[in-house]
Amino acid sequence: MKCAKCHGRMYAETFYSHTEAFHGWRCLMCGDIVDPVIFLHRITGDRNIPIPERNEDLIRLIAKYLSLKSAAACGGTGRNPPRGV
Repeated sequence: MKCAKCHGRMYAETFYSHTEAFHGWRCLMCGDIVDPVIFLHRITGDRNIPIPERNEDLIRLIAKYLSLKSAAACGGTGRNPPRGV
């Protein structure tokens, strides 16, 4: 995976908070961190999108947006992706 900011190499890392751990990627060059929530915000451009509580639902939502973006890039409907799960 390449960093969107500097095109450096990203590596998987586990991040810890006081109550939970989550997985994401950190850039070796600039230190940028991307987790599934940050990635969802970047691909949708909507910072107010509701974030699912369950990790499986979050991954499903990301996959839905990515498939709609690739369909639009290949001459799909061009409609905006659905909001929410």
